[in-house]
Order: sequence, then C-alpha cells, then structure tokens
Amino acid sequence: MFLLLLCAVGPCDACAPRHALLSDSEQFAKASAVFLAHLTKAEESATHANMLEGTFRLIEVLKGQAPPDNKITTVVYWPGSCGLPLLVGGDYLFFLYEGEANSVRLGESRGPFDAGGYYEKKFLEQMRALRQ
Repeated sequence: MFLLLLCAVGPCDACAPRHALLSDSEQFAKASAVFLAHLTKAEESATHANMLEGTFRLIEVLKGQAPPDNKITTVVYWPGSCGLPLLVGGDYLFFLYEGEANSVRLGESRGPFDAGGYYEKKFLEQMRALRQ
C-alpha cells in the first residue's frame, strides 16, 4: 500500500542495476575500474537534471583507473531509483563500467561504510584478493 502511495505522488521507477545480479567476483571481473574512495562533496549536477555529482578523495585503486577529476555521478536517490545515496564523509567501493561515463548505481557500488570497520576490512580483503 505504501509503495502504491509513493508511486501516486511521484515518479516510481523500478531499479534494475545492470550488474547487481552478478557475484562479487563476476562484478569485479566485468568492471573497468574498481576503487576505494572517501566522499568529500556531493551536489546537484549543473549540467544534468536529476543527477548528483560526488567528489572523492582516492584511497586505493583495486583495478583500472579512477576518474582523474575525482568525480562520479549518480541519479538522485529515491525509493525505486538506481541512485546511490551519496553521504559526505562515507567511504565507498566504486565499480565503474566501460561506456558508463563514471556513473555509479545502487546495488553495484558499495557504500557508504567505514573502511576501517571489522566487516568492511574483511570485504575489502576479499576484493583485493580478486586482483590476482
């Protein structure tokens, strides 16, 4: 009932991340870049409606290259959208894919989280092992 009400008062798109149904290792293999970053700024895009731009401080590259301008984009997060919630001060493991112009999606990239946390460290160790 609540979901129907949400759809009645605003846009209600079903999120279907293109790579989220893959295992972590499959997702890592398919990505053109995987990197750990700390989000330092999030703002509405000046050039694209309903888009956010995140600025990050690079922590570690696990695969490929992080964007040289230290920026990613995502659609604005709302229930049913594929936007990744951008929380300034949070750490993220971003997965980028060829031809997607530094765009990140919910269910594909991971975060926000504390990269120093116990479970997060374990997950990052698993991701680092995939580099080999």
